[in-house]
Amino acid sequence: SITPVCSTSRSSIITGIYPSALGTHHHRSNVGQPPGFVKMLPNLLREAGYYTSNNSKKDYNIGGDRWHKSSKTAHWRDRPDEAQPFFAVFNHNACHSSITKIAEDVIVGQRLNLLQAKDFHDPADAPIPPYHPDVPEFRKAWSRYYDAVTQVDYQAGEIIAKLKEDGLWEDTIIFVWADHGVGMPRGKHTVWEQGTHVPLIVRFPEKYQHLAPAKPGSVIDGLVTLMDLGPSVLALADLDTPDWMHGQPLLCKTGEEEIEYRDYIIGMRDRLDSRCEMVRTIRNERFRYQRNYYPHLPFKPHE
Repeated sequence: SITPVCSTSRSSIITGIYPSALGTHHHRSNVGQPPGFVKMLPNLLREAGYYTSNNSKKDYNIGGDRWHKSSKTAHWRDRPDEAQPFFAVFNHNACHSSITKIAEDVIVGQRLNLLQAKDFHDPADAPIPPYHPDVPEFRKAWSRYYDAVTQVDYQAGEIIAKLKEDGLWEDTIIFVWADHGVGMPRGKHTVWEQGTHVPLIVRFPEKYQHLAPAKPGSVIDGLVTLMDLGPSVLALADLDTPDWMHGQPLLCKTGEEEIEYRDYIIGMRDRLDSRCEMVRTIRNERFRYQRNYYPHLPFKPHE
């Protein structure tokens, strides 16, 4: 992700533009409409004849999105014609960072309600990253976080089951991603690797394997960003990337040539709630360089 928090990152996903270019780099600043020439991803797909649905988080930090339906019940099944192609987004909040901060009965009864007894992670066996102390509090927090990821696995499975039920599994290209890095200290809210490195899985059915950048099950280490989701989806719909988008169609093949991935990725972190920072970062395949433009302020000021 370009930024380590939801609204700023989501603004780059929905537009394919750097938040600092849009003015959306401050968390939940809600800057209004983008310039008139900018059309968001669902708008472009809708104009191309796709049914677009969003279930249901938006939090784009900017206005102008036009979905056919955006609600907690929005679904591809709402399209008026079963033959109409669709672009459907489902947002899962189970592994939001709040999983480590709410009451245990709420966690188990609501946020982890799909897990079976065997699915829960033992804190004693929880992998602890080297930047966190190996103490019971962090072991419990990390085990709960792994539980939450398992919950999302189940939720993704429910969507797959519905695609198969509707006879769409072999006709649908699926993207799975997170809008920012891990929701733990030193992850979310920080523009270090843990705050911007996200899971990204693309599944191409057999009929669309000629559009896949590699064979099924492959792991690709090319540098991509979430800004590339929009241009890639447009390319799969046989639509050109608008010249105002900074993202590139790097998640699929657009011709016979091999994909040329980025040499480097730029990231940023600015105001987040009441905490003001200004950090810019650039990384290549091996190194990350960061520059803090507010070194005179405490690193993590109190809210």
